[in-house]
Amino acid sequence: MENLQEVNGSRPLMVTIQCLTYNHEPYIRQCLEGFVMQKTNFRFEAIVHDDASTDGTATIIREYAEKYPDIIKPIYETENQYSKRDDSLTRIMNTHTHGKYVAMCEGDDYWTDPLKLQKQYEALERHPKCSICFCKVNMINKLGEPLCRSIPNDSASLPTIVTLKEYTYNEFYMGYWTFHTSSFFVRYEILQKNDEYRKHVFRDFPYGDMPLLLSALLNGYGFYISDSMSAYRVLSGGYNSSLLANPQKLLCDQGKVIQALREFDVFTNQKFHINIERRILRGKLVISVASNNLGTFFSRKYLFIYKEWGLIRTMYMILKTISPKCASMMKNFINR
Repeated sequence: MENLQEVNGSRPLMVTIQCLTYNHEPYIRQCLEGFVMQKTNFRFEAIVHDDASTDGTATIIREYAEKYPDIIKPIYETENQYSKRDDSLTRIMNTHTHGKYVAMCEGDDYWTDPLKLQKQYEALERHPKCSICFCKVNMINKLGEPLCRSIPNDSASLPTIVTLKEYTYNEFYMGYWTFHTSSFFVRYEILQKNDEYRKHVFRDFPYGDMPLLLSALLNGYGFYISDSMSAYRVLSGGYNSSLLANPQKLLCDQGKVIQALREFDVFTNQKFHINIERRILRGKLVISVASNNLGTFFSRKYLFIYKEWGLIRTMYMILKTISPKCASMMKNFINR
């Protein structure tokens, strides 16, 4: 592989990294190191957007922007954009994106393979019908210690070429967390497609990674590289536990997801209806947990979820609706 600085000075810009960060002072340095260590035979840039952090995140970004001016392109906000909930973050990032391809990594995650961009670039160059590339992502805790789990997990059955049907089966029907945002590598035109879809079919999604992924698979195939090339930092106890700490947000978000999936079902002429309905049922059960509605736990329509969860997790979720204190004691006992 050629020298990075020579490459960046003589080759056309092919990849833009989009990095959103807010109050990630303990983690942003590791994230930026993952960018500048990339070895490629093409030029790339990293748009690092600090969303008005109140800690030392911006200071660290400035340090790297001064040291690697050809790679790190910072944006410093004086007013938090995420809290506006008006897609301003997406517009700002896309306006500053110039590459043929776009890679993504938030400021508390990081890449572990110096050839990540090169491998994903070569995959999409060789497969013009593929619109997005993924890799395996290892999960770590906030201290950076491995959790011995990955996304996708070993139970997911994924081919190298991933269709929308295969994705909806694994993600919606089987309930696997199939791909993580820090592994996304997409063609630039997919961002434009996603902007259009967000105006109608995806307008109700409360978060952006799934609509982007669905937009890509509506307009091509996915290419899955089984190499572990990224790390996802789990800052809480996981998606469900973090949302359970804020039941009102959970109720709101899950309701939006259910509505968005119904609109997607109609948009795709119910081609993936069975898979989508499974995901909707999971959402309804999560809403029941947040609402402390114990009666719904015994509905036959949720039996498949209990089989997926296993006895201990099911008992924990039921106990949480009756006595959160007892559920917490049970969790602490299990984790000893």
